[in-house]
Amino acid sequence: MLIKNYQEIATTKNKKFVLDTLLCGIKEVIPKNIIPRHVSLKENRLNIFDKEHELKGDVFVIGAGKAANEMASVIEDMLYPKIKTGKVICNKKTQSLKKIEVMEGGHPRPTKEGILAAENILQLSKRVKKEDTVICLISGGGSSLFTNPIDGISFRDLIKLTDELLYSGASIHEINVIRKHVSKVKGGQLAKHFNCEIISLIISDVFDNDLSVIASGITYPDNSTIADCYNIIQKYNMEMPQNILDYLKKGIETPKELSNVSNYIIGNNKMAIDSMAKYSNGTIVTEKMQGEARQIALKNQKFLSKKGTFLFGGETTVTIERDKLQGKGGRNQEYILATLLKNNFKGEWVVAAMGSDGADYMEGVGGAIIDNHSKKDNLQSHLTNHDSYTALKKINSIIETNNTGTNVGDFVMYHFP
Repeated sequence: MLIKNYQEIATTKNKKFVLDTLLCGIKEVIPKNIIPRHVSLKENRLNIFDKEHELKGDVFVIGAGKAANEMASVIEDMLYPKIKTGKVICNKKTQSLKKIEVMEGGHPRPTKEGILAAENILQLSKRVKKEDTVICLISGGGSSLFTNPIDGISFRDLIKLTDELLYSGASIHEINVIRKHVSKVKGGQLAKHFNCEIISLIISDVFDNDLSVIASGITYPDNSTIADCYNIIQKYNMEMPQNILDYLKKGIETPKELSNVSNYIIGNNKMAIDSMAKYSNGTIVTEKMQGEARQIALKNQKFLSKKGTFLFGGETTVTIERDKLQGKGGRNQEYILATLLKNNFKGEWVVAAMGSDGADYMEGVGGAIIDNHSKKDNLQSHLTNHDSYTALKKINSIIETNNTGTNVGDFVMYHFP
């Protein structure tokens, strides 16, 4: 079951209703459901939405992201006789495949294993001929998982850069601008390694479906610049490793045009939220939620009426002050803790926030759920210290999760029966 402690936290019919609605959204966008809905094979032609691609030569499968393992499984079943071989990178391997090698990388911090896995994919490009076809499977989380820094940037530099970006409060768009400019594969650079047709199937985890942002746009041209990197570093007063600053000074830009790639978004937050609204008879407020988690939690309350179900999609951020790194939690947990401490709701209510990937910065924790019975005494210091997990664990509000096999951002649900 996707929610491991479902029975322990579904203590009322209202909580059960909210949890079931969250699960409905996730199931809508898991690869085994969403790929066959939009992708089909007829003879030697791959049909995606209303487009048709002839599968020329040998077919190679590559990819990266939290959904890569599950996406690869579906594609292998669909194209098995035509696939020569393949390699994909995910954060947690859930199954082995026959023709496609599944490798693991790190998220949200890169690992040496992930760097090696990325290098293996680049090595595969040497076997691909111009007359072949590459199918690239991309999903959220690929920015961290598919990491291959330019020469001269050490693993230690990479980890320092990642921590600086994650703790800065920068948006995912801003974070990825810098990631792309110090990578061999991001910002369209992966596509430059394969001299053949590339068909990318993408599950989006960003609210505006910006192809340059999802997994740092590994098969999409990049319109950001070195100047943008410097502006972001200055905006958030980031402390960059010297090797990275030295490289940026060289002014080497990412590719601005690519002619060999077709990109298709086959799953996103809107698809999930739409299914949740249909299941719950709820009202979608937005699929573009973004900003500081605790601030957005307070802002979103003004959209709510006295009765009904209200749904928000997107992804917030948490800015961690350097003297408060001891806290434990994630953006959805912080959102819920701020809601618990600051709400003025009357009567019965339930609020939940959950990451569609089942990992709210922490493996095994998807988010949290609270209701009008949840105790909030003596929890303010936890919010101050970004220690939302500890606080919500005390009151049995943590949603414990298995890997969902997908990633389309976050869901927030308010239910006033």
